[in-house]
Amino acid sequence: MRGLLPRLASVEVGRRDADPPYLVRSLPSPCVLGAIYWLVGLPSPPTGCCTTPGMLRFDMHTEEFAGFPSPSCVQQLDDANGVLAELAGKLCYGHVPDDRTVQLWIAAADEWSLQCTVVLCHPFHHVIPFADDYQGGILFNVDYSVIYRYDVERGVMERMVGMNNEMTY
Repeated sequence: MRGLLPRLASVEVGRRDADPPYLVRSLPSPCVLGAIYWLVGLPSPPTGCCTTPGMLRFDMHTEEFAGFPSPSCVQQLDDANGVLAELAGKLCYGHVPDDRTVQLWIAAADEWSLQCTVVLCHPFHHVIPFADDYQGGILFNVDYSVIYRYDVERGVMERMVGMNNEMTY
């Protein structure tokens, strides 16, 4: 995060930003309502032996970092499939308790609630919620190869497109 923004015609258009106070995971960091959010490794307590998971918020208006409460399901820093996203203007955390299930948690202010649990018809390695549609559905990228749409009202997951065989790049 430390760095200078580009210069245009020899006029500096940015300034050096402060480093985040914690170890930031190299995952997508959504911007929601004027703040950027990250999954982070918090310092361990004096009696602990490793870092604990948490969330960090950077308010773009005040330009300050602050801790942010995480959903109760965030318990391991090495949750390789947990991901933050912005859905319908809200902060979302996709939690993967097993290789067929993803839970979507939504933040309202500083409180998290479970929006839905999606069960896929086959095991997966990675599932990323990445967009919502005008009908209230949620789009997922599964294993970086197939896009699915989850219909929240009907509780149905529909295959939309295979990115490797059905799309031209």
